[in-house]
Amino acid sequence: MSADRRNLPSLTALRAPAAFAVFGFHAVGLLAMFGRGQLGRAAGKFFAAGPTGVSFFFLLSGFVLTWSRRTGAPAPTFWRQRAFRILPAYVVAWAFGFSVLTALGHRPPVTGSIASLFLVQAWSSNPDVIFAVNIVAWSLAVEAVFYFVFPYLLPRLLRLEARLRPMLMLSLAIIPVGLAAAQQLGHGSTGYLWLVAYFPLARLPEFLIGALLALEIREQRWRPIPLAPALVFAFAGFLLAGRVPAAFMWVVVTLVPYTLLLAAAAQADLAGRSGWLHHRLAERLGVWSYSFYLLQVPIGLLFAHFWHPADRSTPLQIAGFIGYLALTWIAAAALYGAVERPLHARFTARRTAPVADVIPALEVAS
Repeated sequence: MSADRRNLPSLTALRAPAAFAVFGFHAVGLLAMFGRGQLGRAAGKFFAAGPTGVSFFFLLSGFVLTWSRRTGAPAPTFWRQRAFRILPAYVVAWAFGFSVLTALGHRPPVTGSIASLFLVQAWSSNPDVIFAVNIVAWSLAVEAVFYFVFPYLLPRLLRLEARLRPMLMLSLAIIPVGLAAAQQLGHGSTGYLWLVAYFPLARLPEFLIGALLALEIREQRWRPIPLAPALVFAFAGFLLAGRVPAAFMWVVVTLVPYTLLLAAAAQADLAGRSGWLHHRLAERLGVWSYSFYLLQVPIGLLFAHFWHPADRSTPLQIAGFIGYLALTWIAAAALYGAVERPLHARFTARRTAPVADVIPALEVAS
């Protein structure tokens, strides 16, 4: 296999901690799993930047799709493959989320439910639409936009002179900074936050930076970065992001650290260096991470509904978190095994598509 077609297992493994960051944010914030004690405050601070996991997925999505894309494949073939990769599990999770909310007496609004089912909810700034049925599903609506434009953008990226790529990456990185500054000038209004965090075109720079990074690494134009320092830098960026205004938390603080981590992990794989990211469990968790991402909120709502221990001691709070985490991973493995993998296999068995079989990063977010 040529260098530019080589598998990169570390990137699959990194999906799991990114999904876990989002999970922790919702477990602490949405479900109040830790209560209001000292442990709850500590967990809230640690997972405050959990949404930056989505930014990593957007970078990863651009990288993986560019790395794996075969030139010459028609756009409809690419779209069809993406649809069969993400939609089966998404529709099942949507139905599950709708059923959970209805059973708990919180029937989602009709408009938001329909928008969520058809993956267009992120184009609305109305929270009742963006977060309808499944809070995290807005990111898949953003990914859908990436998938739509990718067949048209990739040929232009390939024709771009190599010397211009770093300048374009830098220019794209400035866009989130400008949007965050605009949000702050808007005094943190909901509309401006939507522009920073949820508006699909505002998140396109992350996807394009990931795509450009893949081209740079494929052509060995990116200076090698050791994986261990990159991991430390990314973790430090994650912690710092939780301590800045929300507008700058979503993308700005972690954009460079996550980009460097993505580059370092890919380069480690290409150099044949193995580590914990190559462990079978890390790979499995990464493969299941899309289903894990989709199921975390519906399962969390059910868990929180039934988990009401009279004793709110620290051991029970930790046990609740671990139980919720384990239940979600188990359900994710089941959804992957029963829906995501077999339906995609059936599709690929019946068609010969000139597109690589790539597990989406955002799924959570291919």
